[in-house]
Amino acid sequence: MGFVSKVLRTFGLLGDPINPVSGKQVIARLVYGLLAVVSIWATAESFHTSLAGVPLVVCYIVGLLPIAMIALMLGAIKTAVKERKLLTLIAAFSFFSLMLAFSLSTNSHKFFTELKMYDIRKAELEKASNELTLLRKNSNSIAESIIEDYGKMVAGHIKNYAEEVANPANCGHGPEAQKLLRAVEESMPGSNFKLLSGYAQSGPSCRQLAQEMARIMTEELNVRLGEMRQNTLNMESCDSRGLNDQIIENLEVTINEYFVTSQVEVKKILSKAHQHYEQQHDCIKNMLANRVSNVDNADLDFPKKLEMPVASIELEKISALLPYVKTHSEYSSAFYLSVIIAVILDLGAIALFYMVILGKNDD
Repeated sequence: MGFVSKVLRTFGLLGDPINPVSGKQVIARLVYGLLAVVSIWATAESFHTSLAGVPLVVCYIVGLLPIAMIALMLGAIKTAVKERKLLTLIAAFSFFSLMLAFSLSTNSHKFFTELKMYDIRKAELEKASNELTLLRKNSNSIAESIIEDYGKMVAGHIKNYAEEVANPANCGHGPEAQKLLRAVEESMPGSNFKLLSGYAQSGPSCRQLAQEMARIMTEELNVRLGEMRQNTLNMESCDSRGLNDQIIENLEVTINEYFVTSQVEVKKILSKAHQHYEQQHDCIKNMLANRVSNVDNADLDFPKKLEMPVASIELEKISALLPYVKTHSEYSSAFYLSVIIAVILDLGAIALFYMVILGKNDD
């Protein structure tokens, strides 16, 4: 017991032989020490993941800084109040607030990632597997939709042109029909439909001319639609190395063995999946734009469902926490809980230090 007492006295937990501290004060100081250690750990670990490459020992020195400076500033604030030094009080309180804000932000970040990172990464694995599976299917559906819309648009131009040529009130190929002919040709770039000769400007003859011109235009349209559909089959070249199935298989294995797989390995698999998805998506969208869409106003509604960098990897940085929670409202409750824990931790340590340690010095 003598050795234990000596150690406790060395760290100020038992005071000194002239001014010993009570048992409650020893417990309070031990609790303060525990809270301080947890705060230092949370700040250091948060700082370490935020700044890759910084040695862990440096991060723990940084983690020690807020708790030490808060304690020093509390003493300075108390002294400044006693001695009525306003400027000292303002400076000490400002620095105290800055250190407290830094500690709260890093602690909240660490507690949030400890609470939810496993769940977030597992959900990302499942989403990556699903989106890679749907990618080609969705692209084919979008391509077919664009082809159908394009075909309907050109067919509408052809119909308008044929109706104008056969119009009994303006039978033949007048200025309005010429304007509508240009609309058909512009909707099929590179086409040039020459007006057929040998048709009189009479009702039956105009209808025959309209039907024959429409037939020629429609045949050209069908050839182009067939080429478009053939071009969409080439989207498989975006995965020429056949990585898609392999990556999906790796994702599924990782999902099934998630809790025995290291987080470092999980991050590697997620990064590879997201990077492959982005390459595939950009390649397919370019094919849709360059080969399927022959008109400028085609609707290429093909949004990305997976982004680089991976959100959970970015979330390891302190600055990414608030933006992540804003876009993932399902984790709001965990975020608020993390903030509450950080506030209780820091304010509890501050209260104990002020009332027990600084208060004892007054005695």
